[in-house]
Amino acid sequence: MSAKMKVLQIIQDTPFINDFFRITCEVDKPENHDFAVYFTNSGDFNKLINLDEQVQARTRYKGANCFNEALANIREYDKVFNHNLTYEMHEFLASIPRDIKVVWFFFGSDYQHPEWKFGEMLYDEKSIKYAQQKQEKLDAINSEVTYDPYNPKFLLSHYRKKAEFWREVMRREKRKYMEVKYRMTERIDYIAGYNDLEYEFIRSNYPTRAIYLPSFYTHFTAENTLVPTEESAGRKERSILFGNCGVAGNNHEELIDVIKDKISGKSIKVKVPLSYGDPQYIPHIKKKLSAGLKSAFVPLDKYMSKPDYYSMLAQTDIALMNHKVNQAGTNIFMLLFYGKKVFTQKCNVFYRFLTRQGIKMFTMDDFRAWPIERSLEPLSKEEIEHNRKTIYSIFSKEKQQENLKRILSI
Repeated sequence: MSAKMKVLQIIQDTPFINDFFRITCEVDKPENHDFAVYFTNSGDFNKLINLDEQVQARTRYKGANCFNEALANIREYDKVFNHNLTYEMHEFLASIPRDIKVVWFFFGSDYQHPEWKFGEMLYDEKSIKYAQQKQEKLDAINSEVTYDPYNPKFLLSHYRKKAEFWREVMRREKRKYMEVKYRMTERIDYIAGYNDLEYEFIRSNYPTRAIYLPSFYTHFTAENTLVPTEESAGRKERSILFGNCGVAGNNHEELIDVIKDKISGKSIKVKVPLSYGDPQYIPHIKKKLSAGLKSAFVPLDKYMSKPDYYSMLAQTDIALMNHKVNQAGTNIFMLLFYGKKVFTQKCNVFYRFLTRQGIKMFTMDDFRAWPIERSLEPLSKEEIEHNRKTIYSIFSKEKQQENLKRILSI
């Protein structure tokens, strides 16, 4: 890297950046990096609760005007790292001179959305119905017409014309949104991530010629994945972890009846993390889960510290991650480290990527077909150790450093 040039990193208040920047500082000087922090909705920029002191010390721009301030000094940088591609940065991206390299570190949610375009990829039948109904409510514009009981035909005609007008407005807005998103991806020079299958999806759905660069945010070692002692050893009650948060992409509804039938008459609890997510979806799915699973349903709807959460994972027998796309990555990795069986959808690129590396995982087809006793059977010690060693190999600190050195050298 040129001694007088720096990297501008565009981020949100997310903990993913902390480990990433620690490793970056091991292969490059911290002063070679500036951060611009923005929110996709309202937030207090004086309270960056997820970013550690090292990142905050290098945060040069933050707040509603951070993009304009960064553009004013853009010639100080030879590279821009975008962590998560969002609509808010589209004008900023379009204004970056072409000779400055732009790297997109994708999160998953950035290329898998909006829901109205990629719904079939994200949701199963019941969950997509929920998502569509939610979108219809968002699209609806309240009519100011007062009901006239003496002229219902006029009212109906008037309402239909008005409704069609607003539907056309929404169609145009959606087209405009995708046009902006396409222009953003056209400006990207490199796409960084650990799963080349996701890169191929981006290439097939967005007009980009960006080059793929291997990268990941967090490495795994024996030290940072210590397996907690299972205090519940010898317990009679078994448990299933179902999903990772309160969003429709978990496809909870599709499995409620399946789980109910399999655990009927057995002492098995179903733990469902719901402490964060979609504030509309959480009460909706709580009601469904409570009605279907009765007393077996255990909502995890309060914040848990990381040690407490990992202890909960270690005391789980199996995990059902019914996502169709790459979500719940950290949960899945930690469950595998703790020797748990993880079931997910066969179409999920995360499942395809990990099983291609030889990691032992299972599909929702397996869970549906097997008696619950077989699903609850633990992995062998050899399978558990193989999974751990494979993850250590794929996501080692040495590989993370190599990847960053290559990205910084472009």
